[in-house]
Amino acid sequence: MARARNIKPAFFDNEYLAESTPHARLLFIGLWMLADREGRLECRPKRIRAQLFAYENVDIDSLIQELVGFEFVQVYEIGGSKYMQIANWKKHQNPHHKEIASIIPAMEGHKDTVCDGYFPLNQTIRDRIYTRDGRVCACCGVTEDLNIDHIVAISKNGNSNDENLQVLCKSCNLKKGDNTIDFKEFRNNDPIIVQAWFKHESYLTQAWFKEIASTPTDPLNLNPDSPTLIPEVSPSGSSAKRAEPIPYQQIVDSYNEHLPMLRRCIKVTDKVRDTIRKSWNADKRHQSFKFWDRYFSAIPQLTKRVEFWSGVETGTKQGIDVIARQAIFERTIEELVALRG
Repeated sequence: MARARNIKPAFFDNEYLAESTPHARLLFIGLWMLADREGRLECRPKRIRAQLFAYENVDIDSLIQELVGFEFVQVYEIGGSKYMQIANWKKHQNPHHKEIASIIPAMEGHKDTVCDGYFPLNQTIRDRIYTRDGRVCACCGVTEDLNIDHIVAISKNGNSNDENLQVLCKSCNLKKGDNTIDFKEFRNNDPIIVQAWFKHESYLTQAWFKEIASTPTDPLNLNPDSPTLIPEVSPSGSSAKRAEPIPYQQIVDSYNEHLPMLRRCIKVTDKVRDTIRKSWNADKRHQSFKFWDRYFSAIPQLTKRVEFWSGVETGTKQGIDVIARQAIFERTIEELVALRG
């Protein structure tokens, strides 16, 4: 069965490939489509001719030998059957994670791109992981446009077992690429650090991430006149005081006053309202202007967080649409409350 594969511009720049005949080059491309996810296929010239050159009279045997001579493919025999291995397969091709594992035996000394016993994702696995992780991106906390991500990429011998799977939104998944990042391990760390981490390839090591995420904050009181950010609540989690209507403008004014180092909010847009509303409604303890004012006034004590938000590392200042985003908002509150300990 033919499969869709990648053709890179470097194909046409390869001087060794340029020395082969046009039909050999065309055969080389066709073999990619016939090969399995490991770049292997049965060496059956008549069948290959029927699949790739049905309307042309070409000598497939000689074309295969031509590619072998240039070391673009290798022909080997196991158990009386002949097979082909395409050279540098892993370097140039990235098979879809759903593509089944190879059933063709590998040539001696060849390392497959998938682990032994590899099995692709299916809908049952997907539903189980979505349920387990609460249908929330493990990196940024959004609940839309979600994917199942392999922590250790399939191309790096990762499998589709539950321990190697996590929920990421499409954006975070694309940024993660084939890097090995277990965001569940860092669930209690700062999403902003994760986002900044994505932007700096020189920092793409878990050691750097752990070092930054574990940096202790300044153990000062949350507020000079009030060491408590979160008001006392009843066991049921509801405040004795009735929730106020959302004072959007007051909240924005407080943000601008206490956090002048961040991007100033000039207008209360629909996006800003939606961000504030989600965090406001997430917990009854959040539903007062006094709470938000203390929140903004306490943030400067979190020096590492403020450095990232103010663009020291990223070059981009964040605004209230980030500071008030629910996942970040709740994590920041946890850090501020931890300062009391």
